[in-house]
Amino acid sequence: MRRKRPTDWREIVQETYLEDGQAMGRAIMLDSSKEAEFWEILGPLELWPRWYLFAFATLYREDNIPEYNRAKANRWNRKRAAAKRTYDLEQEREAARRRILP
Repeated sequence: MRRKRPTDWREIVQETYLEDGQAMGRAIMLDSSKEAEFWEILGPLELWPRWYLFAFATLYREDNIPEYNRAKANRWNRKRAAAKRTYDLEQEREAARRRILP
């Protein structure tokens, strides 16, 4: 279970974020599954608590709003395109089924 971050988390994390966390924050912001990958590497080292990774992503997102909005739109467009491809395939199968079995 993830520990809740403290209320003054920005002051706690800011220096570490500027030194080491920007690249990790960007990676986590673009793909949330990266958080688990980073934690597998950093967890045993006990450098930071796990909530630092989420804080890095939050700080990066706040510093780079246009990039975040672009990434969010790209994710949405990929999901929409995949759904449309699936729908089109189902329609083609149904049309083929009707031609073969009237």
